[in-house]
Amino acid sequence: MGTLKTITDIASIYNLANFQRPVFGVGFEDNTHLVIKKENVQNIQDDTNLKYNLKVMKVASPKAAGKILDPLEMLQLQSFIDDAEFVAQATLKPVDRHIAYLKSSIQLGGVWFKMERAEGIINLESAVESLKANDKTGVRAIADALNAPGGFEALGKIVAIDLFNNNDDRFSAAGVGGQNPRTNTTLRALANVGNVLLAVQNGQLSPIGLDSYDSATGFRDVSQTIAAIETGYYQNIATWAGRMLA
Repeated sequence: MGTLKTITDIASIYNLANFQRPVFGVGFEDNTHLVIKKENVQNIQDDTNLKYNLKVMKVASPKAAGKILDPLEMLQLQSFIDDAEFVAQATLKPVDRHIAYLKSSIQLGGVWFKMERAEGIINLESAVESLKANDKTGVRAIADALNAPGGFEALGKIVAIDLFNNNDDRFSAAGVGGQNPRTNTTLRALANVGNVLLAVQNGQLSPIGLDSYDSATGFRDVSQTIAAIETGYYQNIATWAGRMLA
């Protein structure tokens, strides 16, 4: 991944998650695009925690790398919102719903970061949903990608980083899986089928480590030692999932 574009000269902003999550595409006057996303925070340390999380995932999945928005970039977003509201008021029209959702998302707090736009994203959940309609395209594409040279290895690297980050929203180190959307049975370790993602990278479909930050785990806090967190720094005794890597 090269240097991410600075957010300025915004031409458009559009939600990428059907208004279910604060993930937005940002288009610029030069016809380039970035993606911005908000992560919820528990304390003021979380902007630093997220920065390190993204750096670590970059090792295994370079296309999932991101950078925290700086204060000037946040001002650029706010300026774009203000301009859109001014135009809407002047023309007696409602504010575009994408802009309105961005505004409310910012007002609710959180840490925002930017990343390259991943192309051709597909996940296990959407592939299985299509399979219910007898569309095997997604399932076959995922199977081909994982069975290609380095396919399962790429997924394994992402799982290893998730363990290091103590992110259990993809695979569960504790062996507490989620629901199989096809059979409605409980999976052994796969916690969230919608979070096993693949995207077109370097011309071919392969696993990508998006959504790697768990804002609820105490192990996200890089200001504390593993030992301190395991012995109850956050009032809960826990075991770091990264110990499985030893």
